[in-house]
Amino acid sequence: MKTPALLMTVLAGVVLAGCANNSAPVRVEPTYQEAASSQFIQTSRDAVTKLTTGFDMNSLGAGPVLVATVVNVNDLSRAAPLGRTLSEQYATSMAASGFNVKEIKLRGDVFVREGAGELLLSREIKDIARNHNASLV
Repeated sequence: MKTPALLMTVLAGVVLAGCANNSAPVRVEPTYQEAASSQFIQTSRDAVTKLTTGFDMNSLGAGPVLVATVVNVNDLSRAAPLGRTLSEQYATSMAASGFNVKEIKLRGDVFVREGAGELLLSREIKDIARNHNASLV
């Protein structure tokens, strides 16, 4: 008597387990379409468009546009993930717009004066542009 009851219990458990609905994903990732239509990416594209609207491509010359990573102004040797992401998006948008984009790392041979403010000094920008034969920095 115990064997048929145990068998019926196991059989009922197997049948009911087959009816379970576990369709909820553990982690939801954005699709490529959702990522491509992200407001964050579109805002970055709009920023580059506004930045480059008045540029005459012929007057810029053949030199590249130098793009550097946005850094923490309190510690110029450290870049934040958001700064790297924005720099990559800006460089990609400018390249898609027809600019010859070259990324530089502001370390090593490129000198950044700490404590001098948020921006490079104009003399340093000219030196960087000359050393890299750049049209824009």
